[in-house]
Amino acid sequence: MPDGYLVQLGDGSLDPNDGIVDPLVTFTTDTELGAGDWIWSGTWNGQTFTNTSEPGVFFLATDGSVYFVPDFGPVDTITSATVQDAPTFSISNGPVDGTAGADVIDDTYTDGDGDSVDTGLGGGPDGNDDTVNAGAGNDRVASGLGNDQVQAGPGNDTVDAGDGDDLVIGGSGQDSILGGSGNDTLYGGNDPAQFTGTGGTNTLSTSFQVINLGNFADIDPNEANGISENMADLFGTYGSLDAPLYENLLDMTTADPNGSGNVDDNDNANTPETVTIGGQSVTLDSVQVYNATLTYADGSTANITAVVFQTTTGDTFLAPELAINADNAALSAQPIVSISLNSTSADNGSLAASRVDTDFKVPIADETGDFIDGGAGNDQIFGNEGDDTLTGGTGADTIYGGTGNDAFFLAEGDVAFGSDGDDLFVIGDLGEAGAGTITIVGGEGDETAGDTLQLNADVTPDDITFTNTDDAAGGLSGSFTLADGTLVTFSEIENIICFTPGARILTPRGLRPVERLRAGDLVITRDNGPQPVRWTGRRTVPGIERFAPIRVAAHVLDGATASLLVSPQHRFLFTGYKAELLFGCDEVLVSAKHLVDGRDVTEAPQAEVTYIHVMLDRHEVIYADGAATESFHAGDIGLAAISDQSREEMFRIFPELRTHPEAYGPTARPCLKRHEARLLQPCT
Repeated sequence: MPDGYLVQLGDGSLDPNDGIVDPLVTFTTDTELGAGDWIWSGTWNGQTFTNTSEPGVFFLATDGSVYFVPDFGPVDTITSATVQDAPTFSISNGPVDGTAGADVIDDTYTDGDGDSVDTGLGGGPDGNDDTVNAGAGNDRVASGLGNDQVQAGPGNDTVDAGDGDDLVIGGSGQDSILGGSGNDTLYGGNDPAQFTGTGGTNTLSTSFQVINLGNFADIDPNEANGISENMADLFGTYGSLDAPLYENLLDMTTADPNGSGNVDDNDNANTPETVTIGGQSVTLDSVQVYNATLTYADGSTANITAVVFQTTTGDTFLAPELAINADNAALSAQPIVSISLNSTSADNGSLAASRVDTDFKVPIADETGDFIDGGAGNDQIFGNEGDDTLTGGTGADTIYGGTGNDAFFLAEGDVAFGSDGDDLFVIGDLGEAGAGTITIVGGEGDETAGDTLQLNADVTPDDITFTNTDDAAGGLSGSFTLADGTLVTFSEIENIICFTPGARILTPRGLRPVERLRAGDLVITRDNGPQPVRWTGRRTVPGIERFAPIRVAAHVLDGATASLLVSPQHRFLFTGYKAELLFGCDEVLVSAKHLVDGRDVTEAPQAEVTYIHVMLDRHEVIYADGAATESFHAGDIGLAAISDQSREEMFRIFPELRTHPEAYGPTARPCLKRHEARLLQPCT
């Protein structure tokens, strides 16, 4: 075994000017790193040496340390010594770092510090638990075995997390993420720890932000006893990953006209003072302080004393603090997902008119759509912003779509929350043993056509038990059972399809039966004149229940010369002052099923019906027997309404729609929901 001097690697790399120290150590060699030089001062054989350069060899020892062995042998004393020249070497146990380019990071990749995947040199707590920071660029990452943490970074990245309980954060860009086996947590957008402030000044002000917790029964019904007798009724948790509190921030302004320093409520026959919240004038009913727990977007928590006030209409808010203190720091630390009101701290106090204008935090948005497949295991999947495609895979997965028009592919054990946008939910069977449950909540925010549930071949509309069919009361809700016994429960869902044979479409050569139109034929559009048909398709289905066609009498539609038989989801153009007054647009599209009145617009069930679809380069208003109506719209909902063969035919013409249904563009006019369409119908 050689004898040498320990080299002090300042940054994990062997570099000039790294220190070399006494005493002389006998070590076991792992690797000979190569020749180099040291500069030393000290004594040898009774002589004094100052800043002397001498050659030697550097070694990596089995203990992980680097040693220098001088060619001329050991010296007697060292007063100072440093590396002058050395071979390239790094102690490799940090994160695996990518570059700003398009990297391929797998078990063959080694970064500039010598770090690599699944070699024990990837920065994780054991040999295969890697930390990968891919950086910018369109990267491909395969993190392999172990419980890995992957930050894909900006760019259109592809990540295969492999085995283990992995955390993958796609970052900005259009990412494809495969969780693999294990209980993974997969984010399509930015890290929830990436956030920005809302612009609060963190100073005392009469203008500040509050967080809306919801509307609840009066917790202070007796205004004369000086207490909020039902204060405990608010114990519980407000906000969730699907409906985070950071989306409920509202501006509040106080006036304090009597100069008391407080906002007077209606207790003890006070004359309540008006404040403005979210542009509305309101008065306060009660103010309480709770011992509470905040939960942030990254899952961490903080305990605070929370000031909560309720208005006379029951609206309940979390207020900012009176001073720059620890609670204010907690309120402004990260995006707040939820708050749990645990116990009473103070009852029925007063709300100070001047409060800290807290700089609340919100996540940084990434509007691009991602493709995420959880694979095996019980995964948590977050689509975040953008139009995402989200697949749970096997296991009991929890999937959050976030904003955008997302497509969910679900199987036994999955729970899905669509949140905002027009989402599509597709039920599948992955052959998992036994029966389970599937739970779907479509969400009601930022919808146009609404959320769609696509059944599999096991289920017909007759198999569904509906608990709500009123669109104005939150959309369709109900349940049904799959062939393997899996119970599917859904809520906040709306629905889909087109023309039947016999309808005549206006073309430059006159009216033509819809079933005779072919790709390349021209049809007349309301906005862009003659336009070519790009694709036609047809689908034959049982003409009953949800698929029963709708017959619309000619006099219902402006310009119509004959009655029309169409699918329930097919839309007609309505124009005029009512649309302008009610919806701010003088032309809107209304589904046939939303026009049914039992007299002029009726269901026409039959043994089977064939629906025909006519698709142009973009969604257009066209004319069928004189009535202004729509061409086929190839968004997620439209694609789900046609057969597999028809979809494949369409994808050959529009290949971009296979992975990006949103590429087809928006509808030609705003589309009304059922309760909105009723406002256009005449009173009877």
